[in-house]
This record gives sequence, structure tokens and C-alpha cells, in this order.
Amino acid sequence: MVFVWKEKASLLDKFLQGYYVKPGKGGECNNNFDQALKYRDPNTAQLTNSLKSKGIHLSSSISSSLFYWGVNMFDETIGGYSEKNRKLRQAIAIAMDMENILKYF
Repeated sequence: MVFVWKEKASLLDKFLQGYYVKPGKGGECNNNFDQALKYRDPNTAQLTNSLKSKGIHLSSSISSSLFYWGVNMFDETIGGYSEKNRKLRQAIAIAMDMENILKYF
């Protein structure tokens, strides 16, 4: 079953409104961590008091995942096979802080 939402509400907002049993996974949810979790240190996360007061519990588990970063080669700005665009893609790849991305996601 697929739901299409016309309004621009986050997955966390829809979870809090009762539309989902779990808040979901993926990049979109990562934008709402500060609303749901607080950190004592980089390795310890706890639910915020507002979510605890609603009876929500935090369950955590470790699972493997795979991410793929791709480029639309038909895009006029970044795609194509010119030397300029190739170097732009290389610069973007160098600028991405993969250690930080892997640390948190």
C-alpha cells in the first residue's frame, strides 16, 4: 500500500500524528533527529522528554545498510563528460565528509 501526502509534513510529524507505528528510516528522518533525540555524548542517544511524555520508547538495533551516491550524467551543471564537469564531480566527492556521515548515519 502506498500513501501520497499532499502537504509537506515530515515522517516524524506523521508518526507523532499517529499515521505510522514507527517513525521510519532514511535521509528524510535524519533531518528530525534533534526533535526526537538528545545526546549525552556521540555514542549515547536518549528520547527527548516530549516524546517520553507521549509514551514513546526508543528501541535501537544494529543493522547493515548500503548507500549509493550517484550523479545524473544528463544534468547540465554536473553531468556530462567534459573535463570541467569531471573536475566538479571530483571536488564534490572530496568535499563530502564521509567520516562524519558514516559516524552518524
